Amino acid sequence: MNCEQTRRLADAYLDGELDLVRSLELEDHLRQCALCAAACQNERTLMHSFSAGGLRYSAPAALGERVRTALRSAVRVAPSKSRPSWRVLSMAAAILLAVGFAGGGLYDRLVQKPERQLAAQVVAAHIRSLQAAHLTDVASSDRHTVKPWFSGKLDFAVPTVDLDTAGFELTGGRLDVLDLRQAAALIYHRRQHAINIFIQPAPERADASLRELMQQGYHLLHWTAAGMDYWAISDLNSRELREFVGQFQERLQADKSP
Repeated sequence: MNCEQTRRLADAYLDGELDLVRSLELEDHLRQCALCAAACQNERTLMHSFSAGGLRYSAPAALGERVRTALRSAVRVAPSKSRPSWRVLSMAAAILLAVGFAGGGLYDRLVQKPERQLAAQVVAAHIRSLQAAHLTDVASSDRHTVKPWFSGKLDFAVPTVDLDTAGFELTGGRLDVLDLRQAAALIYHRRQHAINIFIQPAPERADASLRELMQQGYHLLHWTAAGMDYWAISDLNSRELREFVGQFQERLQADKSP
């Protein structure tokens, strides 16, 4: 089994829906491929988070009103019988589906946009690093030790800055996986709070300003700069995480200046 087949069958495997032969083949591939194994573990952590009830959403009031209006319109075209016909019920279902997709609110919550899908992976990777006691592959507060450690392990240079004087201590780095691609993870600490900052190349993406999200009690900040994609995540409050990212961006820019 190759990586493409593993990615296609991973959901069925994690849901226990894969037959025994395929399951054994997939598990054999996971033992040999660290990239697929990490991605699969990320998905498992994410599924556990969903089953624990950490991600729940309510439809907005405006969508509820659109649904009621669509139902009333559908019933008005029904034949004058005690019950609407199956044709009318089918029409109502189609209208509700169209309203749900057009309204965007329910759709965005049931089928997450790409950024939120990736944010969920970031949360899963962050939780996994804490639960598995695998926060760092290289433990050091010296960026001149951490940055070279990634050399030869990734096909891009990992921007690393020293923020100790700003109150954010660099404590190490590790290899991780996001969206089935290798990522660098830098780890900083503020008091007892760990901050993971995930970095991947994004040469096809234009620079994007800071966007803030929150999932499962974690604050996330996402931005793109100079062909690199960044995600910062922590259980720190929003103000302190923004302070961290601001300092990170400022020092990174200063390091690039001649």
